[in-house]
Amino acid sequence: MINVTKGTEPIYLINQNADKNGEKERIIKFIENEKKTWEDLKKVFSFSVYSNDSVKRQLKTDFHSKCAFCEGIFTQNSYGEVEHWRPKKGVTGNSKHKGYYWLASDWNNLLWSCRVCNSTKYKGNHFPLKDINKTCYDSKGKLANEEPLLLNPCDPKVSIENHIEFLHNGIIQGKTIEGDTSIKIYGLKRPDLQAERYKHAIELERSFNQIKVAFQDLIFYLECERQSSLQSFGLNIKQNIKKKKKLIIELINIINERLSIKREFVGMNQQLVRHHVNALAKNKVLYKILKSRINLSLL
Repeated sequence: MINVTKGTEPIYLINQNADKNGEKERIIKFIENEKKTWEDLKKVFSFSVYSNDSVKRQLKTDFHSKCAFCEGIFTQNSYGEVEHWRPKKGVTGNSKHKGYYWLASDWNNLLWSCRVCNSTKYKGNHFPLKDINKTCYDSKGKLANEEPLLLNPCDPKVSIENHIEFLHNGIIQGKTIEGDTSIKIYGLKRPDLQAERYKHAIELERSFNQIKVAFQDLIFYLECERQSSLQSFGLNIKQNIKKKKKLIIELINIINERLSIKREFVGMNQQLVRHHVNALAKNKVLYKILKSRINLSLL
């Protein structure tokens, strides 16, 4: 997971939610004023505003075609889905809750998710709270009083890194109860996902190891050039210096590419790159080079 800042709310949503005869107002009237049940509702009503193409396009763009939870990129055979962070139809584990139906088309409640994370096996209609007594049951309640145990990547008050961390091999673990709960509910420890993160983590580690070796070689050739003592051994010092500098730059570019917000698992990549760079702090010259050339503002 990584924090995401969504773009402007689609005009379609704004207009629909402002319409007194629109979906939102009709569902509130149906449930809260007329006291109808979900069984009654199913016969005459279905949610459709949130699934409008303009909403899907905006969410897909904002999340860079990645799942809000696992950060997996959708392939041509796997489609994204509009996910309701607060579920619109019932809440798993709370039989009294009819769902946050009044938020079905609320822009702040909509995320972009893969089908696996959004399945009933994982996120589905789960929405655990620290205190169930603070649950909001209708549109008149105060959502601010709820204390969700799930992390919302679009919440500006939440820093995902304060709750979730990644180890060098791509293993994910929680740092807080919110982190632990989110990892479990979103299915972020499922084997196939961990296997993919492992590949990315190992590739990053390999790039840093190659940089360290190349830098050691560079220092050696620079010292040779300074002393001019090994020229007679047939070493092309200037050429080797140029090659090592080029290799280091290429490896840094590879790392920067993995920090692109469009890349898979960039949340993990950011944490691991910071770890690898900080581990080189004793090597002041290399550390300074990496700090100045790697595009990670949090380093």
